[in-house]
Amino acid sequence: MHGDIARFAQAQTGSGIHCYGSFALESNGLQASSDRFLIEVVDDDTLRIERQTGNCSGSPAFSSPFEYRRS
Repeated sequence: MHGDIARFAQAQTGSGIHCYGSFALESNGLQASSDRFLIEVVDDDTLRIERQTGNCSGSPAFSSPFEYRRS
């Protein structure tokens, strides 16, 4: 998956871990990052996210995600 706004709509509760990559480092989009972001929507109030090196090939998995809780 490429990191664009439309694809974030796929990350819904119970839909698993989603991988987003190919982000531009500069606002002009000329230089691409080799990082990926893994995102999982756990429930209505909880989101897990992790930045990793690499692309989204294979079966990406969390190694040490941050867990955000909406209050």
